[in-house]
Amino acid sequence: VLCYHSGQLDQQIIAFVVPQDRNEGTADRINFVLQTKLLPYQMPKVKILEEIPVLVNGKTDRQRLLWEYHEEFLNQKGFNDWNALGIPEEALPTFKAVIETVA
Repeated sequence: VLCYHSGQLDQQIIAFVVPQDRNEGTADRINFVLQTKLLPYQMPKVKILEEIPVLVNGKTDRQRLLWEYHEEFLNQKGFNDWNALGIPEEALPTFKAVIETVA
């Protein structure tokens, strides 16, 4: 777990995860469990990886993780972290439609 742009307006907690089970929906399941344990402002953005990059000495390459997230963040088109808003699941389709219409 790392913080992207700590102390800035666009700061984001990111949980980099290498799941044993690589099924689709893994990030959603992780988010569901975290929502039962954490407050909304504590929720990280879950980023699924094939492997965690390491330095020559075997430590996690945190700078590379943050750089890769930064590159993805810059290339992102539109908003896709709807779970972070805390909208009830049944209201989410309507909410998305309204926001996309207004935007």
